[in-house]
Amino acid sequence: MSDEERARFEVLLEDIQGTVQFIAEGHTAIRGEIRDLRSDFGEMKGTLDLVRMDVSVLKKDVSVLKTDVAVLKTDMAAVKIRVGKIEHHIGLNGTVRPKKRPATVRRPKK
Repeated sequence: MSDEERARFEVLLEDIQGTVQFIAEGHTAIRGEIRDLRSDFGEMKGTLDLVRMDVSVLKKDVSVLKTDVAVLKTDMAAVKIRVGKIEHHIGLNGTVRPKKRPATVRRPKK
């Protein structure tokens, strides 16, 4: 191998070494980013688990509220019926009740 060939080979070798070094640095950076993404994913998974538990609790609460509202509707229907009866009894249902004649005082017979 001549000196000229050796010099060209060394130049090519230095270029290859630089390229390999660049690739290695990029690989290290990518590994760091992947590690960060895994950490972020782990945190998000934990947060998602908490959200799932919260949604489960909310579903149960909504179910209880639905039952309570159904009971209230039934109770209100009964109250409306009773109020209607009371209104009818005291004459507030739109009909006019005849007025009672004032009571007359009876005098005892002599």
